[in-house]
Amino acid sequence: MVESTDDGRSSQGATVKLDDITLTRAIQDGMLKLDAHRKVRAFVCAQLAGPWYGNDLSLQTNRTDKMPVNVLGEMVYAYLAQMVGNSVTSKVTPRSFFLRGEARMRQYMLDDLAREIDLARTLRLATLDALTGGIGIVRVGNRSGRELCHIEGKNYDIGQIYAARVDLDDYCRDPMSRDESEDRWRAYRFRASRSAMLQLYPEAAELIMAAPLVRDLLSDAYSSGLDELGGDTTGQDETGDEIELWEWFGYERGVVLHTTLAGAVDSLKALRPVAEYEGYENGPIHLLSFRHIPNNAQPLAICQQLLDMHLAMSNTSAKMVDQILSAKTAYVTRADGEQTAREMMDATDRTVFIGDPTAVMPIEIGGGMQKLYPGFDWMRAEANNASGAASMIAGQSDVSKTATGATFIANQANIRLTDMKGSVQKFTGDILSHCAWYHDMHPALRMGFSHKLPSGVGTVDVLYDSDAKEGTWTEFMFESVPVTQSAIDPNIRLARIGQLMQVGPAFLQFVAGMGGNVQAATQEIGEIFDWPAFGEFFPTQDSMMNAQILAQTTPRGAGQLPQQKQAAPSPTGGPINQVRSDMAATVPGQTSM
Repeated sequence: MVESTDDGRSSQGATVKLDDITLTRAIQDGMLKLDAHRKVRAFVCAQLAGPWYGNDLSLQTNRTDKMPVNVLGEMVYAYLAQMVGNSVTSKVTPRSFFLRGEARMRQYMLDDLAREIDLARTLRLATLDALTGGIGIVRVGNRSGRELCHIEGKNYDIGQIYAARVDLDDYCRDPMSRDESEDRWRAYRFRASRSAMLQLYPEAAELIMAAPLVRDLLSDAYSSGLDELGGDTTGQDETGDEIELWEWFGYERGVVLHTTLAGAVDSLKALRPVAEYEGYENGPIHLLSFRHIPNNAQPLAICQQLLDMHLAMSNTSAKMVDQILSAKTAYVTRADGEQTAREMMDATDRTVFIGDPTAVMPIEIGGGMQKLYPGFDWMRAEANNASGAASMIAGQSDVSKTATGATFIANQANIRLTDMKGSVQKFTGDILSHCAWYHDMHPALRMGFSHKLPSGVGTVDVLYDSDAKEGTWTEFMFESVPVTQSAIDPNIRLARIGQLMQVGPAFLQFVAGMGGNVQAATQEIGEIFDWPAFGEFFPTQDSMMNAQILAQTTPRGAGQLPQQKQAAPSPTGGPINQVRSDMAATVPGQTSM
């Protein structure tokens, strides 16, 4: 039961019964609350995609012959690979030193899972949603019991973890909350086969049969209009028996409530009573928003700032194109210079003709390009009040300052895109942590997996049995590491080579402290300081610094193997350990030869 007061906030007051009418009205109000976000998303998508997106109905005109290149749109698409990466790898850190081996195995498990469910693609779509519509939504779950798992044309096996994007058109939230953190409930819509739902909910067969088919719902009042904008009319199912359903989640004093509803938005029926959700403690929905970046002190969302800058560049560029196209060149001549002017117009390279050049003067008609220069300075003042105002006071409004202003605006957009990277990585880490929770808590999961590690020229299988896992989910921290297609930047690679040469002597000293066992020393450093993972070329700077500190603090002779003695000091005085290969096996009381 959900308790609420007259203003809609949770309290110890009157109890609201969660019947079909209450839930239907709540979802209707929640969809209305997000209508503005859907309209903004449709407009932003049209702006980012440029004039090639449908007929560009958002601008109510067809200006494909003079629209400028969409610099911001190209920047967004290029930077998605840097924020999310071509693939997603996990980093699992144990809270206890003794669980480092288990952390490595959990990391392998999450890496295999992310590759199997194509997590990078889902995260890119959610990040683009957050950029254009203000919020990106991903639901994470496990195929078990009555939890339907048919996502983007793929059927998931029982016990398999999945992560799927939720479109903004299919999502709604508490209309009374000012922020996502204050939501009392959330819901998302999905489609499923009527026959499959009858198998899952045989007790609600009457309600399922009464639900309208998707093909009968030709129009949706709560839609962003992206299909119409792009001219796509094939999105509706014309032949199948799919119906629309809603998953509703309520939050009450640390408890997540859950039910499934079927029908149209204005008439929903619950297929089962509202009960406590048997799953992840915070529910299956993860949200990505760029409104709460630490160094973003402005009240506007990042996507709105990007849109403002994009519109400023786009509109000004379009005006410049208009002015250029409207400008004409004419010739004013004396009475005896008309023939000279005509010869000049028809002349080609290295043409020789008789005439008087002083009798002709070319002039520009229309254009008025000088009127646009103050506009660029105004845009720069909006982007950075201090530098823009100083430029306007100094009267610097020439062509060079115009180019500088446009470059400055593009740099500001790039800075805001850089701010988003931390939010995307935290969002990805939360999803990986959710997947790891299912692996620990849910009995329906597969009990083992096989991970391939590179070994010389081939690979070696690492078998992991979840029955033998050590530690609990709370004893590990989960992070994400985006991997781009370009791997390590060449400049960074050269810098790491120099750093590796600096740490080389210290590493050799550490190997000597381990009795000359290079493999044991490398493994020890790798488990403690995150020595380079497979696929990287050199360790990070922090790892090498930690390795150098450890090498300098390692006592002489530490980690020696059995039957191993410390050798005499080298000519330079360095501590050298070596294995006595001439020593045979001995028994107590027996001396070696």
